[in-house]
Amino acid sequence: MVRTFALAILLFFGLCSMSFQSASHYSGIDPSIDTIQWREGYVFHASDFKGVPDRASPHVAISTTGINYYLLYNAGKFAGFKAEAVFYRHESWLKKELIENLSYTLKHELGHFIITEIYALKLESELYKFRQDTTNRDVDIQNVYDAIIASHHAMQQQYDSETGNSTNSGKQREWNKTIRLVLSTQMAFAQRQ
Repeated sequence: MVRTFALAILLFFGLCSMSFQSASHYSGIDPSIDTIQWREGYVFHASDFKGVPDRASPHVAISTTGINYYLLYNAGKFAGFKAEAVFYRHESWLKKELIENLSYTLKHELGHFIITEIYALKLESELYKFRQDTTNRDVDIQNVYDAIIASHHAMQQQYDSETGNSTNSGKQREWNKTIRLVLSTQMAFAQRQ
């Protein structure tokens, strides 16, 4: 029997802004209904965005994504790690009346989810190194986690900055290609472990 314990870290990504919020501030909606787990080929639909738009926000869309990681145990002994990217539907929203091209905006928002999956895979790959070493595991895991989240945050900001929050179509196309390439590379690396 395998038991898992989860730590969920919510990351809020939106057009031009990014803020972090701890899991204790989460809405309390049942995560089995509220979340979409990353899966290759998934395409966002407007109906995936169930949150109430912040009318004071200058943004037309906010995607809330997170990285969950689990410590795996088998018969009471540590057996490894699992990390996954998730999208929180009730914390994500669209101002449909202000969006000129919904499909285009949804693709940009999906880019945030893809970047989150890239960093979930990177986290899992880095944590894999600690599967046997128990010496300073808790401290080392926290340091790795902090470094991965900082890199994740920087890439999300760079994505919005360079694409002009999706308004620069040329840069958006470049980023779409880049994040797909990085994702496929990271997936291939993760499968070898």
